Amino acid sequence: MTSWLAENLSVLETRDGELALCIATASESTVDRRPAADGTPNLWVGGVALHNVHAPALEARRWAEDRLAARATADADTLVVLGFGAGHHLQALAARSAKRIVVVEPNAAVLRAALQGADLRALMARVEIRSGAPGTDELESMGRVAVLPFGAALGSDRGAFRAIRSALFGRIGRQSLRLRILVIPPMSGGSLPLAGFAARALARLGHAVTLLDMEPFAAGFRHIAGFGARGPAHERLEESFVEWLAEGILRRVEHDKPHLVLALAQAPVTTRLLDRLAEQGVATALWFVEDFRRFPYWQHVAPHYRYVFTIQRGGCLEAFAAAGIQNACYLPCAADPAVHAPCVLSDGERAEIGSAVSFVGAGYHNRRATFRRLLGMDFKIWGSEWEGAAGLWTTVVQRGGARLSTADCVRVFNATAVNLNLHSSTYVDGVDPIGDFVNPRTFELAACGAFQLVDERRLLPELFVPGVEIATFASAAELRERVEHYVAHPEERRAMAAAGRRRVLAEHTYEMRMAQMLEHVFGIDYERYGDADGRRREGGKAALIAAAGADTALGRYLERACPDVPEVGVEQLAAEVHAGRGALSDEEAIWIFLKHYDDMFLASYRAGTAGATCAS
Repeated sequence: MTSWLAENLSVLETRDGELALCIATASESTVDRRPAADGTPNLWVGGVALHNVHAPALEARRWAEDRLAARATADADTLVVLGFGAGHHLQALAARSAKRIVVVEPNAAVLRAALQGADLRALMARVEIRSGAPGTDELESMGRVAVLPFGAALGSDRGAFRAIRSALFGRIGRQSLRLRILVIPPMSGGSLPLAGFAARALARLGHAVTLLDMEPFAAGFRHIAGFGARGPAHERLEESFVEWLAEGILRRVEHDKPHLVLALAQAPVTTRLLDRLAEQGVATALWFVEDFRRFPYWQHVAPHYRYVFTIQRGGCLEAFAAAGIQNACYLPCAADPAVHAPCVLSDGERAEIGSAVSFVGAGYHNRRATFRRLLGMDFKIWGSEWEGAAGLWTTVVQRGGARLSTADCVRVFNATAVNLNLHSSTYVDGVDPIGDFVNPRTFELAACGAFQLVDERRLLPELFVPGVEIATFASAAELRERVEHYVAHPEERRAMAAAGRRRVLAEHTYEMRMAQMLEHVFGIDYERYGDADGRRREGGKAALIAAAGADTALGRYLERACPDVPEVGVEQLAAEVHAGRGALSDEEAIWIFLKHYDDMFLASYRAGTAGATCAS
């Protein structure tokens, strides 16, 4: 049997020497080469033929003609084919299309067997071969992409192709799709500001985002205790309050019609609400930014979400999988460089809030026990829940234990020589020996360019390099020694803080995290949000400008002021006008008038029409 391997590889080597070498050294032991009934070369993997067993060329021709007849393929700049097989379908596609063709085939043994069995030199000169999904930067250079899976050839490694397809559609969706997203924060607590950071990051990525303000309801929830109910009766009152809030969230969803609802940990989202949203076809995501061991309420609510994101891996993801949560994904916390940044402080501010050592956070058991070791130092504690902390409450805790705003936290970070960052624990006296998740403060301090001393965490080394980008301590016993060392060595602090800030800006911003989140979402459900072939959605700003006329005064105004979101209407444009400054232009006045007209007349008309329709 004639071997074409050397000839085919010689052509491939001129384009991709690394791939040619990989194929040349691959083993064909897992691939059988058997001719089809008409004598055409065919490949078999695991007892499955990668082409039609009777007439592969005829099958390939029909496949190529069907794909090229689709509008999505016609509109595409690049065709990404999943599966090389023996190459028949690729030859048929290349013969009928001048578009750029990229082929993804993870199995080097399949490529070797294909190049061994036929003269594919022309094909090697025509197509580009990848072993995995093209990266984000490469996809950007491809323009419009149509993804064309060749079903039979996927049999070479279906598990690998599923992962490739998910990564590919995730990246395409991240680049080309824009969603309406409703973000639901908790009423209070540590994840409340995180919801705002996430919402702003999503908006910067080009999505139409609404952050539902739940904070005004926190006081009402706290005052439930004023009814005097105890035990189960008190719990029922709290549950009724949360159910009432969930009903309000449902009404907002029905008004906004978001593609995705993103809830942060402790958000007042009930299983009943989640099930009703699922029935209405609304996708839901939970970012569980808490310790799964300490807050087991996830077992009740998380299985009702479409997507779940956690700040822990390992045992956490295993526990989530055991609970039937199939789409859980690790997504660590981050920082918002627009908020968490170096700042210039006045002499008065430094005198008030500055210190050699400080800590910002709540007074958990391990912090109370550990920080007593620092008494006698220039040490300040900022935050709540420190009442009664022996030796600390009257001398170290600032402002009577008041909770700091985000802006004040940033000022304290910048005014402190050594910022302490001890992760909370209710069951150890110092450093949690099984602690894995990395809290938001780690990223926020680094983004501020502030030096921090953080307890060792299992997931920390992959986020920051200990001793280079961040300083760590392993136990409460060594804390004071390390604090004294770094207080006395400002040059070490400055170098480490600068390195930590560079790392955050490069890898750990909320914009990056939200892009990763959506890439995971699109990888699972691309068809839900866009076209399965990878076409970029048309509409929104571009459609409005086209309708108005690009050369008209209105068209030029829309080009300058219109938000680039999936569906733009009077409400979005009026919001942009209200956010501006100075005198109104004629175009801006029109949008404000239309918004008032819509609110006063059209909205009530639509509601009345809907009611009449339901009644009939």
